[in-house]
Amino acid sequence: MQVDEDDIPDMGGASDAVSNDWKLGMFNLDLRADLIPLGAWAVKAKARAEQIRFGNESQIQWWGADKMPYPLQGVRLKADTGLHAFQVDDAVCQGLLEFLTAASNYDSSGYLKLGGKTYAGYARYPYVHAPGGNVTLAQAKRTVRVQGKVRVNDVLKSTEQLWALVDQVRRVLGLPIPGGAVLQKAGKCIVALHFLVQDATEQAVFSWHDDGEDIWQPGRTVDDMTTVIVNLSPECSGMRIWGCSPFLYTVLPKARL
Repeated sequence: MQVDEDDIPDMGGASDAVSNDWKLGMFNLDLRADLIPLGAWAVKAKARAEQIRFGNESQIQWWGADKMPYPLQGVRLKADTGLHAFQVDDAVCQGLLEFLTAASNYDSSGYLKLGGKTYAGYARYPYVHAPGGNVTLAQAKRTVRVQGKVRVNDVLKSTEQLWALVDQVRRVLGLPIPGGAVLQKAGKCIVALHFLVQDATEQAVFSWHDDGEDIWQPGRTVDDMTTVIVNLSPECSGMRIWGCSPFLYTVLPKARL
């Protein structure tokens, strides 16, 4: 298992954040700069990460139906990791883990079924640490992708275990809680859900990439997308934002923004 990391080039003479945690020896922290061209979006993403790294940006912006941004109270990005770490209840994580590992929830081809529909994952995503690169079929069976608000709402409505996790994450972060039959209030909302199996194949162990670019949809602002990751496994995993220290998901279920 390896860290989902970002490339860490020279930052104009500034030192990168460092960590002496012995568990980092479990991960591949190679820069892998050869995997991705320095396109306009990559330059923009790294500039944003640098703002966070040096403490010039530390608040998560949210917005409601009026589209007026406001900072989440008590949620701040740490300059060393660039993330906001929080914990979710173990029982909630266990419930979703059991759902995702139950053979009855997969079709004959090995794809996850959610609300009676089958959702395949990535198949040709190239930015992986696997020595042999991307393997189409292997990657598709280790990733699940639910894309678009309509599909996300269908899955939240049909999968109690997932709804429980989303509800708890909202409460921990102080986000608006929908009531009644409303799944997501107008304003900032969930537009994509991804489930990843990180194993020896390394088909879901990603190298340098930009979530906003990968999940971009017409009419949505890439710069203000917020990513939430919840680790459901007791195994140690991790990720790294460009220019920052790695963040490790240890035995206790943790998440990050």
